[in-house]
Amino acid sequence: MNIFQNLDKTLIVDADSIVFIACYNAAKDTLSEEFFNTELEHSTEVIRLAGDYAKAHVLNIQEVTGCEAVECYFTAGKCFRYDVDAEYKANRKKTNYVLGLKEVKEYLHSQFDGEISTEYEADDICYYRGMQENTLVSCIDKDISGQLPYATYNFRKNVYIEPQEDPKKFVWLQMIIGDNADNIKGIRGIGAVGATKYLADVEDYRTAVLELYTEKGRRDDFIKNLNLLDMALLQDDMSIKLHKELEDETVWF
Repeated sequence: MNIFQNLDKTLIVDADSIVFIACYNAAKDTLSEEFFNTELEHSTEVIRLAGDYAKAHVLNIQEVTGCEAVECYFTAGKCFRYDVDAEYKANRKKTNYVLGLKEVKEYLHSQFDGEISTEYEADDICYYRGMQENTLVSCIDKDISGQLPYATYNFRKNVYIEPQEDPKKFVWLQMIIGDNADNIKGIRGIGAVGATKYLADVEDYRTAVLELYTEKGRRDDFIKNLNLLDMALLQDDMSIKLHKELEDETVWF
């Protein structure tokens, strides 16, 4: 993709991982506490350096992609998915405390347009903005790249990711495969190859996957997993529209 095609676009950055990496690296690159008069001075220097790293990273993405404007989005705290499933992301190893995450998110938010959200994840609003005209999403999240019908820019690999031939199919593949990173359990024993084979030549993905969940005794998990995996839940009024129970005739998707 030629960067000059992006001159009229707004760069939409899923910036949570950028902040984490910046804070982690700043802590390694800053002199240890013994070289500072106080712990506060040391912390201030780590946060200042992390802010510089994060801002430079975002500006580099903007330069590489050639976008005219930038919006950065961040997650703060637990989102609606923890209400859907209390075990969401529960399998993640507890990481050591990383200094400056909150402060650097606030700093980047002061430097670029965007939002720090407590109601939904940065992924959700990046997908929402990516569905609008004249935007280019930059992220490392496979769910955004997999579900968006437009190319995205992976800032970790420094490559454009072309959209899936059928982006909506990606959700249903994930419903079968699951997502170990987020502790979302799919159908046991069926991986990417098996899921792709199962949905080959299927026109009604929802019915086919529901039948599989029912057959495997997982019918009660169908709606829950759909609400965990679907990126298209954020509405124009910034509310979250969850999928309904199976018996509800207003069920959508």
